Amino acid sequence: MRISSSARAAALTLALFAGCSRASRDPLVGAGATFPYPVYSRWFSGWLAQGGRSINYFSVGSAEGIRRLAAGEADFAATDGLGDDPRLRAFAARCGAVLRVPTVLGAVAVGYALPDSALRLDGETLAAIFLGRITRWDDPRLRALNPGRPLPALPIAVVARADGSGTATVFDGFLARQSNAWRIARAAALELPHWPVGTRVAGNEGVAAAIRSLPGAIGFLELSYAEQNRIAVAAIRNAAGSFVAPSVASISAAGAERLTLDRADTVRSLLDVRSPSAYPISSLTWLLIPTGYRDAERGTNLIAFVRWAITQSPHTRAPALEYAPLPGPVAASVDQALRAVRPTTCATSPKE
Repeated sequence: MRISSSARAAALTLALFAGCSRASRDPLVGAGATFPYPVYSRWFSGWLAQGGRSINYFSVGSAEGIRRLAAGEADFAATDGLGDDPRLRAFAARCGAVLRVPTVLGAVAVGYALPDSALRLDGETLAAIFLGRITRWDDPRLRALNPGRPLPALPIAVVARADGSGTATVFDGFLARQSNAWRIARAAALELPHWPVGTRVAGNEGVAAAIRSLPGAIGFLELSYAEQNRIAVAAIRNAAGSFVAPSVASISAAGAERLTLDRADTVRSLLDVRSPSAYPISSLTWLLIPTGYRDAERGTNLIAFVRWAITQSPHTRAPALEYAPLPGPVAASVDQALRAVRPTTCATSPKE
């Protein structure tokens, strides 16, 4: 049977349309920080439930997320780190700017495994613990911070991160601001962050599991992971001299001091805020969103999700998971900036 040229053209058009349709509904792929994973996971499922595109996210740490984005293995990355990365500069040279979009605020909590103790700590003492200079829970310096509280004659088991981690970067930054001894050790280290003692594990999940399994353990982890695993967290002395435990309210207090409308795109750290009610190891977390994609429609879908997430989802989902949403004016400012983004096609990112 002969098929007319017009019929062949129509069939080819339908086949191409069907192929594009299937490609356009492939899941978006993200990778990076474990710090915001609990709230991001809730956002992804909420977005899908209302008809949005599915998103596969790999909670592998900030450094690995950046590597995957730069290598064209992910549509976006997530990070809590503050540094500039040469891999992102190289990616931007090929595919256009990479946007750094704040999403929510969280806390790096100091979790510990001690019976019957509401612990108070300061930066100098934490640095001494993570340098291996305070090795027992009944050390006089810990007793001085916790008068009347039972501190056992038990070795301290330090837990730190083994992977490239935004959570670790935030905690390291806090210790560097608080302790000259930490700054000296940090300057002499061959790698950063510098964890000279203790057990190293991957991810906030790994830290939570290690604290739960090691008597006398202490480690740093995002607050949501501590809450989910029923891990006790310390109150930390802030710049005003108050001992403040991590919570949505104390994280929000840290953000309220620093996150004003005119600084929404420039704020780098919340570690030196001075509000008496602020938790001193609070942090923003960011999505790294490229403007160039192998299929520009993927970028359009991603931006639609992020706009929904920062303007609608956080207020119903973030606080329940111990994160603080962006202040309303900041969320509106970020949303307005994203409205103007027009994703383009980039042949080298991401890979099929």
